[in-house]
Amino acid sequence: MIRKQYKNVKKCLKKSRLVNYFTLGKYSFSPYVACEHGCLYCDGRSEKYFVSGDFEKDIIIRPNLPDLLGSELKKIREPGLISIGSGVSDPYQSVEKGEAIMTKCLKRIRDNSRLGVSVMTKSNLILRDIDICEKIHEKSGVILMVSLTSLDENIRQILEPSAPSFSERVELLREFKSRGMYTGVLALPLIYGITDNFKQLESLYEVLKEIDVRHVYIPDSETYVFTRATKIIGFYSLYENILAAIFVLPEFQGKGIGSQLIEHTKTQRNQIELSVYKDNEYSYNFYKSHDFKFICEQQDEHTGFMEITMGWSK
Repeated sequence: MIRKQYKNVKKCLKKSRLVNYFTLGKYSFSPYVACEHGCLYCDGRSEKYFVSGDFEKDIIIRPNLPDLLGSELKKIREPGLISIGSGVSDPYQSVEKGEAIMTKCLKRIRDNSRLGVSVMTKSNLILRDIDICEKIHEKSGVILMVSLTSLDENIRQILEPSAPSFSERVELLREFKSRGMYTGVLALPLIYGITDNFKQLESLYEVLKEIDVRHVYIPDSETYVFTRATKIIGFYSLYENILAAIFVLPEFQGKGIGSQLIEHTKTQRNQIELSVYKDNEYSYNFYKSHDFKFICEQQDEHTGFMEITMGWSK
């Protein structure tokens, strides 16, 4: 059962100093925090982001975003793409059916702006707003970025139990493409031994080629999972020498699995860096107990929260 928490915010749009290489956005916002899709690998679950409560059930809703967005759009002088979505939520998760925050925000952009839009989602609920997106695209462009790593529904049911089916996402891409809008695929994460199979990737590529998506993002990272009796209960992801994410299911935390994962990372690299939110004292002390040292402190430009960079080396 979903527990909704309504929280008004003071500002809608976050502005980056440079265009984000991943989302292509100069500006960004997200209508929700936490996510009902329940994807086991989601980095929003990782210790760094410190999302309180049950990640899949305690959904923070930002009801005043549309009004804030409407007023902020009128003040923008520097052109750039608006990126909608984040690493800790899907803007078109199920709660959006009733809240319609995205519908209201897209209408504000359509009526008050000439800025383009990039939307990251794995939900075909966005089809509800496709006419609005098409009007925005006619003025300034729309990019739909869909998360899709496989066509095997058995894998989805394990890794993404509450997300729309892979076939629904393929049809979503096809529909946006047929309306002339730009489409892209986020083929990540590719999980070692599960979704990095060559034949699976080849099948996915052939479908995306037939649709003629504009671009496909393939991760330059390694993701390892911890399983017990075929159930995935934890994972970590390494990008070069950076620990990008680490997570253990709540019911298995405190049983040494996180320690096993962190020690396994050390077998893969000679040195590792990571970032953790300053307020997340539990995780900071956890990494410290595994010989990670304080390097520096800075503000996360995407969230505004203070974070600490830590490092380990052999």
